[in-house]
Amino acid sequence: HPRWSPDGRRLAFLSDRIEDGRLQLYLLDREGGEARQLTHVEGEIDCTRYKDTVQWSPDGKQLAFLMIDPDTAEEKKRHEETGGALEFEKRPKFTRLWTVEAATGALRPVTPGDAQVWEFAWSPDGREFALVVSDAPYEWSWHLSRLARAPARGGPPRTVFAPPKRYCSLSGTGCASDVICRSDARPARLRPASSHSSPAKSLSRSCCAVSSPSCGASAPARKLAARCA
Repeated sequence: HPRWSPDGRRLAFLSDRIEDGRLQLYLLDREGGEARQLTHVEGEIDCTRYKDTVQWSPDGKQLAFLMIDPDTAEEKKRHEETGGALEFEKRPKFTRLWTVEAATGALRPVTPGDAQVWEFAWSPDGREFALVVSDAPYEWSWHLSRLARAPARGGPPRTVFAPPKRYCSLSGTGCASDVICRSDARPARLRPASSHSSPAKSLSRSCCAVSSPSCGASAPARKLAARCA
């Protein structure tokens, strides 16, 4: 999942070159040389889904990524004692959003508490994130996901829209808080919502638009839409 920085001078990528199976984030200068290891995390950086695993902030100073909670000391001990026996949905492991400073490697958790993050995208000004989240970290809970936003400095996700039938994802370009949702099970072609739309404006029998007051018409061109079926 290599990603160029906004200025095109650095390449961010994931590698398990230090420990087999444990991904870390690296930066490589465009001019060449040895890659610099940026993270030294114990949790598993989640790159198993189609979403962007690593994303640069608009100003190129930070990177955001998803990481699954690491095992606690007690869980590691239990794993050794039981030979790795699985306890189905007994000890949830949340996938959380993190940011890391490109210059220093300083880490910051963005989403605390019981919030499973499935997808994310930076706002154009880099001050917050648009998220697809659920209250549980299991595969079935993805069908109960909702659209939310969270400050880049960290904090609980705030729900923007929770559709009746909840298959949600982020896509497109434009204002980060504009979304389009389908509430039936039929596939739909996505259309960006107008920045002037009301908080919940009906577009048709099965579609609605959601817009945030903070999203102005002059926002940089980065549209986020949501599809729900």
